[in-house]
Order: sequence, then structure tokens, then C-alpha cells
Amino acid sequence: RIGNWSPRNYSGSFAGQMTMANAVAQSTNTIAAGMADQIGRDNVARTARRLGITSRIGLEPAMALGAVEVSPLEMAQAYDAFANGGKVVTPHLVRGDESHPPRPIELAPAIFEPIRRGMWKVVNDGGTGASSRVAGVEIAGKTGTVQVVAHAAFEDSNLRPYAERNHAWFDNPTVVIVVFLEHGGQGSRAAAPVAKVLYEKLFRPDIRTAPAS
Repeated sequence: RIGNWSPRNYSGSFAGQMTMANAVAQSTNTIAAGMADQIGRDNVARTARRLGITSRIGLEPAMALGAVEVSPLEMAQAYDAFANGGKVVTPHLVRGDESHPPRPIELAPAIFEPIRRGMWKVVNDGGTGASSRVAGVEIAGKTGTVQVVAHAAFEDSNLRPYAERNHAWFDNPTVVIVVFLEHGGQGSRAAAPVAKVLYEKLFRPDIRTAPAS
């Protein structure tokens, strides 16, 4: 419990202590919220700024679960730093201005590694993004669900009117792809399969992908 707020996991259960990598792989809300509370949400916000997040970051307890309005481009920029070993790249068009060299982030590799390992497990070791796996392609990622309105605990938002359904996103730190589906439901069920199709088109053009429903 953090103040008057009690974070809960989607499963409704509490798994107890676990490694950072496993917490990332399973999208464990209680671990994320507890860690942010221990190290200080202001420190979390400062680190997010260093990763390229420019939108306003509130310090409410739920900020650890993504209760912050950021753009898909900001998410791509932040996760790219995990992929390249700790450098923030200024977004630019492929044929546009190439004059912005990566800016190193002064964070020890030991800080990045558990998260990178967890993001690999998201896709490849029983994590929430398993439906994005592509044979022969090394993929790591992170799923997430952005709640639109206050629902009853663990209610399936897909049963609500379209405008009240949750948003779903999946982003990957290898070739960084961000899939944000407005009112798409859960990231693991809605956005991850879309990421899979994109990766197949990029890396496995030999695979004939069935049209997404």
C-alpha cells in the first residue's frame, strides 16, 4: 500500500519478491509501484527525462505504471536508448537532418541490463508479449495498457463502449517499433500481434501473414 492507493496486478494475485527482469516480463504492477516509491518518484521522472521524455511527468504513485501522457515517438526514443546501450537519439526523418549525434546517458550498464533481459523475456520466455514472436528473429519488447476511464477491477474493457476501451501499446528496443492502438484493449492481446506482422514484413518477407482481424 502506498498512501491511500493499493496497486494491483492484472491477474489479481501477488507474486511476492521477484527479479527486475521477471517483473518486466510479467508486467508486474506491484513491483514497479513499490520500486518507484522506494527510490523516489522524482528520481524516476528525472531518469525518464534523460531518456528523452519531454511531456509532463506527474509524481502520483500511479506514474510507475505509466499514468503519464507521452507520445509514441517519445516511447520509441526512450526505448531506443535501451537497444543501443545508453544513448539518446534525436528523432529525425531518414532522409532529413542527420546532424544530431547520439547523446550518451551517464547510467551504468548494470542499470540497463536487467531491463533489457526482462524485455527479452517478455517475448521469448513466458512474458506478456509472446504473441509478437517471429521465428528466426531476435525480438525484445514491452507491452502495456493505458486505462481510459476508471473500470471495475480487471473488467474486460473490450466489453465497454468503444470510446471507453483501454489503449494498447507494444514497443521493441531492437529495431524500435511502437504500436499504439487507440481503444485497442490490452497490449498483450491487441498491439503485440500487430508488432509481429511488422517484424515479419521487415525481417521475414518469406512469411505470408494472414490479414489481421
